[in-house]
Amino acid sequence: MEIGGRHNRRLFLLGGLAAPLAHGLAVDGLRVRSDGAFLRATTPNLQFLTGRPLQRLRNGATVLYLFQFSLSTDQFTTIAHRSFERFAISYDLWEEKFAVTRLGGAHIATSHLDAVHTQQWCLSQVTLPADGAGREQPVWLRMEVRVDESKFSPLVFSSPPLSLNRLIEIFSRPASSAQERWMAEAGPLKIAELSR
Repeated sequence: MEIGGRHNRRLFLLGGLAAPLAHGLAVDGLRVRSDGAFLRATTPNLQFLTGRPLQRLRNGATVLYLFQFSLSTDQFTTIAHRSFERFAISYDLWEEKFAVTRLGGAHIATSHLDAVHTQQWCLSQVTLPADGAGREQPVWLRMEVRVDESKFSPLVFSSPPLSLNRLIEIFSRPASSAQERWMAEAGPLKIAELSR
């Protein structure tokens, strides 16, 4: 069965109580499933095409988003496993549709998507190995999205990928008060109970 919608979910405000909600939003309802080899997450409430990033997109800019999907066995005191993805999203003013490219090793792209399908496509590209923890061990999972404020550049598609150490550093430190970010969590759950 799919787990996450009804199990001990908690709301978190990123960056502490001082961070304005316009810049940091935690949502409830991360749903996690296993396809055998990988864990995949969906959530209808993780809407990151909003606010200032959406304004930039509608003004013709390409906006870079960083995703971290992490697994913890101790309720996020430590992170046992994590994966990262980086996406460049643009907006076609004439068609009023989004295009998105997954950056990194092999670029994968799609286009002519509305906001809902753009967000779903990005989430579908971020996975964790299903053997990242014991199948009967309680685990907690978190999907975090941040806007990469440092890379608004026309050379984004030819620039080298961010290193793993750099990505860990970005997600390990609190987001600045101006940085856009979103998060959803699920747990505790058992990988053995997740549906395919």
